[in-house]
Amino acid sequence: EGLANNQNAIGQIENDIRYIKTKPSSFNKIGEYFVFSKLFYILFLLPILLFFALLFFIRKNMKLHSNQQILKYKRATNIAKKRLKKSAKLLKGKKIDEFYIETSKAIWQYVKDRFIIEQSELSIQKVSTQLSKQGIDDKLVEELEQILNFCEFVRFAPGSKEIEPESILTDAQNIIAQIEQHINKKTK
Repeated sequence: EGLANNQNAIGQIENDIRYIKTKPSSFNKIGEYFVFSKLFYILFLLPILLFFALLFFIRKNMKLHSNQQILKYKRATNIAKKRLKKSAKLLKGKKIDEFYIETSKAIWQYVKDRFIIEQSELSIQKVSTQLSKQGIDDKLVEELEQILNFCEFVRFAPGSKEIEPESILTDAQNIIAQIEQHINKKTK
């Protein structure tokens, strides 16, 4: 019994001993609070700034989507580039008739959306007039007319393909790029 009591006492002594800390505790300086720190102000103002940025973005998007003509005007170049990429794929796949259809549609849609021309009024003469009003070079307008005429001719009178399709594609891409450069210079 005596030995059991001694072992019990030793077990209690081991639980009673607390080790001394060797590392210093972290204390805040007097007068230094989180409330007045830079991090506090950043975390406080960040949600407010994000809210106003989101509000601005939503209003801009609503305004853009409320007017379909403006939306088409802004997206005309990207849509034309996508359609011309599609026609390049058709050309690589040796689908020549589909290539001319897609190239023609790309140019017509670009001109219609970029210069806000109604579908019912869309003609080569109307396009030429509209481009001339915008101050676009007559040579460029003439090249666009030639491409549109050739694409329409090949689409509706198959068999005559005097011009290489690759040159039609590159000319169409160049004409759209030049028109965009002119419009961007004019708006700046």
